[in-house]
Amino acid sequence: MVVHNLEDARDRDLVRRIGEGDEDAFRDLFRRYGPASKALAARIIRQPFLAEEIVQEAFLALWRKPASYREDRGSVRAWLLSTVHHRAVDHVRREEAQRRRAAEAEPGQVWLSSSAEHLIEVARSSVLVVPRGAALQFEGSPAAVGA
Repeated sequence: MVVHNLEDARDRDLVRRIGEGDEDAFRDLFRRYGPASKALAARIIRQPFLAEEIVQEAFLALWRKPASYREDRGSVRAWLLSTVHHRAVDHVRREEAQRRRAAEAEPGQVWLSSSAEHLIEVARSSVLVVPRGAALQFEGSPAAVGA
């Protein structure tokens, strides 16, 4: 394959090094494309904190599986930005679908996001059952100190 320019060659080398676990290469690639990635996500999502999360997810996916980049399909820059774009659009679609379900819900019916449902399940599974008449003592409470 013909290298189109020096930046493409450097980016490909960074991805190769990331595949070898090189954290400095990952930092370099993030410094190079993080700001553009965040700007793209922010234009789609319109919420800076969510845009940051999307960019983090995209770069984390790169760290975990750098071999998913294929040279024959384009530049590293195009691949990263398209990954961010797809994740941001997916997020918008999920939010719109959730709003539609909420609007179509019967009065009094509540729709929760999957993350809220997960938190509720975690809370239910970690309920502390205390036998009747048993006293709880917490560190620093008068009963625990002997007061």
